[in-house]
Amino acid sequence: MISGAGLEYQIEFNMHSAFKFHAIAYYSGEKPPYILQIVGIAGAEYQYNLSKNKDIRNYLFLGASAWHFEDRDQRQYYVNDMLFEDNTIKLNRIWNFGAGYGLQYMLFSNVAVNFDIGIYYQISDESEGTNPFFDRDPEGTSFFGIGGGIGFRFSL
Repeated sequence: MISGAGLEYQIEFNMHSAFKFHAIAYYSGEKPPYILQIVGIAGAEYQYNLSKNKDIRNYLFLGASAWHFEDRDQRQYYVNDMLFEDNTIKLNRIWNFGAGYGLQYMLFSNVAVNFDIGIYYQISDESEGTNPFFDRDPEGTSFFGIGGGIGFRFSL
């Protein structure tokens, strides 16, 4: 969660350093483009390997991510037999920054699972509480706390 979510791409530069990038974008809704929810997430992470063997890798990481939540709605109403439409857009943008420890375990020769835990700082827009799971401070200020994540990786 600190460095994003979605599909990831990881590059290992040498025995000690790796970069990981996350991204996902999707929308769902009843009547696009007027009634729908849009989500976009992008993030990056630098990893420093503490130890690495064939099955297990321990690492420290620094990460950052940007999250975009958009909720579009349309209200229809009549005034004197005339139909009016009122379109609203609620936005919430969240930025996460953090550092922590990660453990990666190879399940098979090309499938790995990783667990991360760390401290993070979050900044967000005022959100009216639309995403309380992701926005740890829906009042729109900031949050400092513990974060974590789990990921699965398939390599070719």
